[in-house]
Amino acid sequence: MKSDSSVASPSREGPVLELDGISVEPGNDPFSLQIYPGELVLFECAENFPIPDLWDVFVGLDQPALGKVSFGGKAWEDMPEEEKEANRLSVGCVFSAGDKYESQWLDNLDIDENVVLAQSMNPACPSAEWEGRLAELLRHFEMEELSGKRPNQVSPAESMRAQWIRAFLPKPLRLLILERPDYGLPVGLDMKLVDRMMAARESGTAVLWIDLRRSDAERSALGPTKHFTHLPSGLV
Repeated sequence: MKSDSSVASPSREGPVLELDGISVEPGNDPFSLQIYPGELVLFECAENFPIPDLWDVFVGLDQPALGKVSFGGKAWEDMPEEEKEANRLSVGCVFSAGDKYESQWLDNLDIDENVVLAQSMNPACPSAEWEGRLAELLRHFEMEELSGKRPNQVSPAESMRAQWIRAFLPKPLRLLILERPDYGLPVGLDMKLVDRMMAARESGTAVLWIDLRRSDAERSALGPTKHFTHLPSGLV
């Protein structure tokens, strides 16, 4: 692991996400990590490495074979269901979708319906609030509107950019999980995505970014607090 000393030190608040000696699969070496508000942890993988779907483990939907995962200082398994749901609504994710790298959507809903589904069902978030954020995100990413087509009818690039909107829509956004977030787009970092991610970090969002190898310039632009040159065994 490498750290970027140019990035601000962790917040005095407790970690947003803590992996305590976890191994997703039996027999792999356990891995521990604490990620604090405003931090960016970057995991890089080799070109032919299938990026696993880790979101379910990080948000407590699946239990690791070993160890425990905590959010906001509390193990997911110790939370009542209402607390789990409220915490999950504060997590944004861009999915790699395993080997095929297809965006993760509900097939029976259009893209625009998929994007707003979670926030529209959030009792703590009036529709006027998330609709305002949605309009602002569309402007930031220079999109006129979200597609009203089914997921299998849109291009990978359009699908991925819609995932960005969905990922940044929660408020508060406590944790952002980005799994190869520019798949299907032109090669190279999209600075609109980076700018939005940096703004989220400044407001206290913790970020996990899992991707293929990046150039030194691209890695520097991301400014990771912690940098892993491979995905640890415990996360595979």
